[in-house]
Amino acid sequence: MIRRTFDSQVVATLDVTNTTEVIFYFDFYKGRAWANIRRFAKSDKYTGPTRDGIKINPELLPDMIAALEKAEAELDSLDDQEYLRIPKSDSRDFVVHASTYKGALGVDLREWYKSSEGGGWAPQGIRFRAEYLPELINCLKKMASTKIELKELGKQISSNFDNGKPDKTARTDVRGVPEKLKGLFEVEGEDGDEDY
Repeated sequence: MIRRTFDSQVVATLDVTNTTEVIFYFDFYKGRAWANIRRFAKSDKYTGPTRDGIKINPELLPDMIAALEKAEAELDSLDDQEYLRIPKSDSRDFVVHASTYKGALGVDLREWYKSSEGGGWAPQGIRFRAEYLPELINCLKKMASTKIELKELGKQISSNFDNGKPDKTARTDVRGVPEKLKGLFEVEGEDGDEDY
């Protein structure tokens, strides 16, 4: 089975606690580049992405920034208010919404399920406390002004397990694959760092 793998282009990082950070990055999925805003855990037990995050079309970044700047300007009177709603599909919208949750004022970048009964919040999204608005806006502006330069890592082919043994001639220097899994892939070609 042949798969094409692309690296991620990290643009900015925002530390929110001692054990979590939000990473702003571009990646490639279903034939196109996407802007990702995702919370990552960093602890002894687990370091990596969490479910908290949103993947959007990079063309939405200016609209998102404008909505968040409006929310920031109204910070003293910020309350339960919607600042942006953009249809994402027939069944979902992308929403920028300010609200108080568990006593803390914050802003959600989240998907909304549409239905005849009114709909509801989807799990796809991320929430920022209001005090992070200036840093969030700066990170998004940096994303919006960054040229997307994702690189293809090269064709990756599952090793030949027909005879019960992996192919010993397979290259194992596949970037982006954890060390313990590198033996499962082989790479064709001399250089997997060609510009896409």
